[in-house]
Amino acid sequence: MNIKGNSIIKTSAVSLAVFAAAVAATPAKATDLVLNDWLNKVTISGDLRLRNERWDNTCPDGRGCYDYSRDRFRLRLALGFEFSPDLMAKVRLDSGNGDQASANQTETAMSTEKPLWIGQAYMKWRVYNGDNNATLSLMGGKMENPLWTIAANNMVWEPSVNPEGYAEKATYKYGQANLFLNAMQMAADNDKTIGDQWLFAQQLGAQVPLSDDFKATVAGAWYAWANTDANSLTNGGNPVPASTSTGYWPGNAMNAYTNAGIPLNKFGVGEVTAELAGKVYGYPISVQGSYINNMRSNSALTGTGQNQTGYKAGVIFNKAAEKNSWELGYFYKYVESEATVASLTETDWGAGGTNLKGSCVWAAYNPYKNFQLRSAYYMTSLVDTSLPYVVAANSGVASSTNKLQLDAIISF
Repeated sequence: MNIKGNSIIKTSAVSLAVFAAAVAATPAKATDLVLNDWLNKVTISGDLRLRNERWDNTCPDGRGCYDYSRDRFRLRLALGFEFSPDLMAKVRLDSGNGDQASANQTETAMSTEKPLWIGQAYMKWRVYNGDNNATLSLMGGKMENPLWTIAANNMVWEPSVNPEGYAEKATYKYGQANLFLNAMQMAADNDKTIGDQWLFAQQLGAQVPLSDDFKATVAGAWYAWANTDANSLTNGGNPVPASTSTGYWPGNAMNAYTNAGIPLNKFGVGEVTAELAGKVYGYPISVQGSYINNMRSNSALTGTGQNQTGYKAGVIFNKAAEKNSWELGYFYKYVESEATVASLTETDWGAGGTNLKGSCVWAAYNPYKNFQLRSAYYMTSLVDTSLPYVVAANSGVASSTNKLQLDAIISF
């Protein structure tokens, strides 16, 4: 097109130039930009963790495991939106490979670009806020765990798991006791041909002050799984390798040969968790314990014993949070193969999952408020070495595993 001969375009160009000159000549004012009130309450948060990890595995029966080390990072970036004191939403992006139990990203593949996933995307509405700390809140989406969790019951809930579904949370103060009731409906898998899989969780607890320095918290929970024997419930949707008719990966009995990792057992898990928290000579201390029992476990389904219980207990002394603060921790756990759904359990013990026992000790130090150095050492072995474990090529599953983790963490 010949622009020189088009008077309309020439007139428009002149008008645009005059407008641009007028804008450039007008001094800008901060008050010219007006934002919605709720935008002033947007919060940006996250963390970056660097980790070096060393695995020392023992496989006396020659099942193909090996010692190795790896370097990893974890990045989490979150936006929080507070629309009112009673209504909020949060969106978080996580690194990793999409595994529901880990946002770790191994440094590999010639420094190729690494993906970000939707780690959280949920809303929370406090529909009632009354006297005696009486509250009722509703949550929905891919959310932070709505249940009361501590280190002791991570044998059921890996801290990185962000359940998808719906939740209800209620609190009430009765005398000196703070009561809480949590419920969750987690959509485990949506399958129109076989049947949807759900977890229905209920938790009732109370926190009671024992003195000026100590308080006790006790909670009981019931986890009812629906249709677990209808589809796969394995890590990241990856089924058990089809090498035997019955495999145990990552600990639960699976029909590996014919049904691509479908659990052989049913799950109805009862849980009791308690914490005694306070201060000793001015230092924070937390003594914790948790016990679980899969009351729906059926040895006739797995061809082995019941293998349905688990427990974990330990202590955390001091707290690494402020500048120049430190922390020490020790825990022991014993979790049988069918005690809980293995793909949601903590992943740092051994290769993760169930059918594990052992100890963990850690130390942490904060040279700055938002910067932590942490070292943890895990000593784990199989509860039942007779179970026909299916070993994935890179799993590192062994009859015993000693693991050293060195972390540097910046949070903001």
